Amino acid sequence: MQRRRPESRLYEFDGGLVLSQPDEIVAFAWEDIEYVERALPPPGPHDGGPYAYSYRIRPRGGDFTTEIELPNGSNDQVAASIAAAALGRARELLAAGETVAFGRISVGPDGLTAGDRSLLWSEVGRVVRTSEFVRVYRRGRLQIWASAPIGDVPDARALVSLALERARTG
Repeated sequence: MQRRRPESRLYEFDGGLVLSQPDEIVAFAWEDIEYVERALPPPGPHDGGPYAYSYRIRPRGGDFTTEIELPNGSNDQVAASIAAAALGRARELLAAGETVAFGRISVGPDGLTAGDRSLLWSEVGRVVRTSEFVRVYRRGRLQIWASAPIGDVPDARALVSLALERARTG
């Protein structure tokens, strides 16, 4: 009889997360991690088949090589907790006049930046997070001003919340 390999388990505490994996146990403080959503198209020619989704955490400022996939069923609560911590941190940085990067899209005191383009808060219409992309729309237009794959925008939920707050208050 073959033994089953133990599953990874995620434990949430006031100060952060503990991920227990078969080969190691890792602890993360809320403010030290980013939440990353990945949407991978089906292999081969894209024929409209279903995307494969994964939900990951990584050290703040890390890249895909430092990501750890979350166990099934743990992503919603973890995403909410990490977004709350990221939102609080971003609000503090913005209040100090700093710009906060969320991968390809940055939030600054005056508006959003994507690459070498900027959009003032008064011009921001909507910021939308889909399961595959984060999109920014200019006010009064249906055309997308900026778009990035969801996997390239860590803490996408916090970005959307912060951008909507700032766009309302200017």
